[in-house]
Amino acid sequence: MQEGWRGLVYTPLRLFLAPHGPACDTVFMANTPTKNPIAGGFFIAAGMLGGAILGAFNGQPSLYMIIGLGLGCAAALAIWLIDRRRG
Repeated sequence: MQEGWRGLVYTPLRLFLAPHGPACDTVFMANTPTKNPIAGGFFIAAGMLGGAILGAFNGQPSLYMIIGLGLGCAAALAIWLIDRRRG
């Protein structure tokens, strides 16, 4: 393994310039994930944004944003648990 800055530069270049084909696919296939994980971060952001908008109409944007954050985190946690059980 190369050390120093040369390893940082040459290693990605070597992977990019490596020959491609059926004989080389086994090297790269070993590092690919076997499943597609589900992302739950959208629910965190949407909960905060939706809570702030709903709270602006009710005069309490900060409180509703915190409530939306909690609900979004709960949804993201549920998705993470389902995804863990799935695979």
